[in-house]
Amino acid sequence: MSRGTRIALFVGLGLVLLVVATCGGVYACFQMNADRLAEEGKAAMRDGAHFGGGQQAPACVDEALRRLDQGDLGIVGEATNKVFLEACLGVAARPAGFCDGIPPRDQLIASATWAVARCGQLGHPGSQPCSRLVGAIQERCLAP
Repeated sequence: MSRGTRIALFVGLGLVLLVVATCGGVYACFQMNADRLAEEGKAAMRDGAHFGGGQQAPACVDEALRRLDQGDLGIVGEATNKVFLEACLGVAARPAGFCDGIPPRDQLIASATWAVARCGQLGHPGSQPCSRLVGAIQERCLAP
C-alpha cells in the first residue's frame, strides 16, 4: 500500500471517528436533558394555548416572530417556539384567507417557496428560522 493511500485511509478513518463521536455527544446531551426538554415543550404548549385563547391566528404568528427576534434561540429554542405557535394556532380563530395558498407538505419545493414568500410578507426575508417556524402555519392549516 502506498504512502498516499495510507494517509487517505487514516484521514478517512479519523473523519468517521469524529462523526461518530459527535453524534454520540449530541445523543448523550439530549438524553441527559430529556426531562428538561420535555418540560420546556409542555410549557410552550401551555403558553401557546393560553396566548391563543380569544386571539386571531395572525396574533399568534406575530408573537412567535417576536420571540424569534429576541436573539439566537438555537435548535431547542426554535423548536420550543414552533411548539408555542402550533399550540396557539390550535385554539386561535383563523380569519378568512389565513390558510389560502398553502401547498401540501409533500410538495417540498412548493412548500419551501411558500415559506420563503410568507416570511418575506411577515418582514423576515431570507430568514431560515422564520421559514422553519412558518411550517407550523402550514401544519395547522392543512391538519384535518
